[in-house]
Amino acid sequence: MMTRLSRWSLRFLFPLMIALANEPVSVFAADTPQDRAEAKRLYSEGKKLRGDGKHADALDRFKRAHDLMPTPVTRLELARELDADKQLVLAHRLLVSIQSMPVTSTETQKGKAAREEAKALEQQVAQRIPKLKITLVNAAEPEVFIDEQPVSKELLTAEIQIDPGVHKVVARDGTATLERSISLVESESAVLELPFPVPEPPKVEPTAVEVPKPVPTQTAAVVVPKPDPIPEKKGISPLVPVGLSVGGVGIVTGLITGAIAASQVSTLQTECLNRLCPPSTHNLLTAHQALTTTSTIAFIVGGAAAGLGAVAWIVDLSSNSKTPVKSPPVAMQLQLSGTGFAIRGAW
Repeated sequence: MMTRLSRWSLRFLFPLMIALANEPVSVFAADTPQDRAEAKRLYSEGKKLRGDGKHADALDRFKRAHDLMPTPVTRLELARELDADKQLVLAHRLLVSIQSMPVTSTETQKGKAAREEAKALEQQVAQRIPKLKITLVNAAEPEVFIDEQPVSKELLTAEIQIDPGVHKVVARDGTATLERSISLVESESAVLELPFPVPEPPKVEPTAVEVPKPVPTQTAAVVVPKPDPIPEKKGISPLVPVGLSVGGVGIVTGLITGAIAASQVSTLQTECLNRLCPPSTHNLLTAHQALTTTSTIAFIVGGAAAGLGAVAWIVDLSSNSKTPVKSPPVAMQLQLSGTGFAIRGAW
């Protein structure tokens, strides 16, 4: 099973990456017979280890051989081993740099063939490199790290070439930190959005404002005299309507019965001589006497009742005035006196 060497490559191949960034290069190790012999030995050992499936050791041998003798052949084999280890980004950079390596007078036909192979392999590797676009939301001064390596601001505006596998992305903006893990496969294009929380607006403490106290004003006391109480008006005494009504009925009754009795007088005077009346007039005489008595009693009762009502009315009017007038108690009495009636009273 093939083992990833990302940390190994960062530790041992970092100087190589710096050199590749400054291509074209003319930095070669001392071209001595001993260096060439050692480079050939490491090169042959690397190919044997690759055939045995020991890619970590093979990568180490190719790296050391390339450091001693950086030729298109040693660089091609180093790029192939990086490609086999899924380090596609670095492998692609090595393959591209082979085309810009200077041709020396000692370059063999094998070196020229390595250039052609590198050109074809570079296109294949380029198509397999995953690409990652990082989108930062609500970030003012962000810092981004992929696998603990800083990412420049220029790379944040475009797609980042990255090796396939699982990667740890950390973004910082002020005191806020976001951390995500993302897994990429060959030829994949992914977008990773990192939304930072919206910063809260600064709290503004309310300023205490002293409200001036109102100046007390002196006002003169105004005394409003209370009006004199209006005496409560009393209602009319029941004696007034009762007395007047009974008096009116009595007087009317007296007038009617008196008129009837008066009309019978001429008949009785004709029939009765010397105050002696025949038997034929007894009924008329009895009726005449009854009517006369009724008329008299009706006049007496009506007059007494009317007088009582009038006196009660006067007393009520006096008691309802502003200055009440004390009136003596009213007392009336109807009595039978001989063959008639008598009214007695005091007021």
